[in-house]
Amino acid sequence: MGLKTWLGLLSGKAKEISANRVGLVIVTSMISLIIAFMNSVARAWERCRGLPSLDISENESPIFIIGHWRSGTTLLHELLCCIYELRAPTTYQCFCPGHFLLTEGVATRLLRWVLPENRGIDKIRISWNSPQEDEFALLMMGAQSPYRRIAFPSLGNQLNGLDITELPLKSRRYWRQSLLMFVKRLMLRDKRRVVLKSPSHTARLSNLLSLFPGAKFIFISRDPMDMIPSAIKLWKHLDFVHGLNSKGLTDYRRYALTLFLDVETAYLRDKELLSEKELVELRYEDLISGPAETLEKIMLQLDLGGLHIDFAAFDSVLASISENIPERYELDTDERRYIAEATSSYCRRYGYAH
Repeated sequence: MGLKTWLGLLSGKAKEISANRVGLVIVTSMISLIIAFMNSVARAWERCRGLPSLDISENESPIFIIGHWRSGTTLLHELLCCIYELRAPTTYQCFCPGHFLLTEGVATRLLRWVLPENRGIDKIRISWNSPQEDEFALLMMGAQSPYRRIAFPSLGNQLNGLDITELPLKSRRYWRQSLLMFVKRLMLRDKRRVVLKSPSHTARLSNLLSLFPGAKFIFISRDPMDMIPSAIKLWKHLDFVHGLNSKGLTDYRRYALTLFLDVETAYLRDKELLSEKELVELRYEDLISGPAETLEKIMLQLDLGGLHIDFAAFDSVLASISENIPERYELDTDERRYIAEATSSYCRRYGYAH
């Protein structure tokens, strides 16, 4: 993050920082000064290139992959990026959204050692060039995001920025401006149509559609008995690795289901705005059993003709599926009942029987 964003994240929370995280805060503060300088240089360069006035036509509007956390959005993202005419923002672009146009080529070669071999939550390999979630770009740019809670998980759910319609007007405008500028930067680097992936976007359909009138949406569902426990594992991992405090106890099951229900409410409210050629819904289980057929269904329903699959890359992604068999979770009776009650309408809608 740049200095302004970093200080905004820390504002009023200094007492919440755990002693074993002070070193991380100091190092990050120093790096944020460098990032702020790089961002300012990049802004001047972008103005010279005319980036702020760049127009995005309806046919260039992004394709959004949406769905709840751990529903299979990452796998679908990687498969869609096997299509020659589509591309995704990379890990470097999402974590350095303000200056990647100037620094990506050099930095990704010099900083290969920084990244772990896999994501930590699972065995999915990661590199600076891997498709990445654009929610991190919004977070780094200072837009409101529910991911801000990862820094201070003991302070509660902190869901500001999940449903953009609930933000104050100034914050909503800055959020929209941030996403628009990020997409413009991606297009300046590569003219191919962008595929964005963020579970948080599932609660933002109306705002995304008004920002990108030609946008397409792909919603993926998954059996909640696998999805919710996996999401709980995700939040525990992120908080442990990246959190700046370790005070208090988070009820992760309650948090995961609160997030699930809030996203569901916003998604069901806004999905009626989309036609059959703008939104396709599919199941993770069907994607796993028939990935090629699922991609064909997506391209047909969303009227994405003229696309060509890189079958070598496609086969490589499929090979990674067999190497990373989704984890199965042993749930006791109370856990199954709690999840089943919270997700009952979702299960009926997508054909999951419990």
